[in-house]
Amino acid sequence: MAVNQATLEKQVELYGQMAALARTQGSMGMNTQTDILSAEANLHSVQSSLTQLNDQMASVKRSLLLMTGWDYDSDVVIGSIPKADVSRLDSIDLEADKESAVTNNYTLSVNRAQYSSTTVPKTKETLEETIANNESQIRSSVTSNYQALIQARSDYEQAQAELELQQKKTDTAALELSIGQLSQLEYKAEEYALENCRTAVQLKEMALLQSLETYKDSVNGLAAAS
Repeated sequence: MAVNQATLEKQVELYGQMAALARTQGSMGMNTQTDILSAEANLHSVQSSLTQLNDQMASVKRSLLLMTGWDYDSDVVIGSIPKADVSRLDSIDLEADKESAVTNNYTLSVNRAQYSSTTVPKTKETLEETIANNESQIRSSVTSNYQALIQARSDYEQAQAELELQQKKTDTAALELSIGQLSQLEYKAEEYALENCRTAVQLKEMALLQSLETYKDSVNGLAAAS
């Protein structure tokens, strides 16, 4: 939620500028009352969205405080999500991790224990097939999670590249604004685009962190075994 807050705040600024321009142009006979009302409706809509988001964030914080034993109105600072350490991905040994996942898997361990304890031939035969399928599925699951992790890294790096490009465009826009070559509205549009890019980077970073945790969990025993 907090990720989207800054974007909505920039959008409110942008739509505020657009509504003000629409009113100015209306007073000069350059647009219609419908244009003005449309611009103001857009502004009110995004203002309402921001208000709703702020209310949701406050509600989530109160619930989180209560769940962790604090009073709902405690003055507690909730820390930011850890930064993604992309370099950790370079040290992953997929083949070794697949074998570790087979060794650590909880479902497979149970089936192997049952196989060792039974003396019924038919049951042993069934469990042999099950264990072989488990091992194959575990390796496949780890590989799939690794591929998802690599894709998440690519998405994150792409978002970072787009942020860097938009930062340059916004810096150029700021310069053009200062020398009168760009309007305030045009500059606000670039600022809004920049905030959108920042939000995209944060979302992709969270997705990368989640993918990394999912991969680690699969290696440590939670890979799908069937």
